[in-house]
Amino acid sequence: MKILEVIGNVVKGNLERPTWVDYSGVFKGQAIVFDAKETKIKNFPLKNLTKGQYELLRSWHYKGANAFLIVCFRIEGKNEPEIYYLKFEQLEVAWIGQNNDGAKSIPLQFFRDHCVRIKSGIYAVHYLEAVGGA
Repeated sequence: MKILEVIGNVVKGNLERPTWVDYSGVFKGQAIVFDAKETKIKNFPLKNLTKGQYELLRSWHYKGANAFLIVCFRIEGKNEPEIYYLKFEQLEVAWIGQNNDGAKSIPLQFFRDHCVRIKSGIYAVHYLEAVGGA
């Protein structure tokens, strides 16, 4: 926490780094934990996920939760975004690889070939269908 201002007994501040992911809850009796990311290029840069977010997803995954990323590609010239469900196991392979001089991003084609595409409506992203049916 970075303290910005103190007036009497009121303290204003900001978190210096993310401490959690976008969602944690329960679906059909199983814990689910995920973060949603967006990119405008044809790959997902792993630097878009903080180490803390990765470690939190990893911890929950190994405790039996369904941990994952929702990755949205908004490619210029396309009307609809492509949104994918990236299982933690897939993320982990890429994360470990980048730390061993591997690729620093996951190409869009990987998502097309190996991930479930998530449907989206005007205001909703139907991710529960990818998680296990709704």
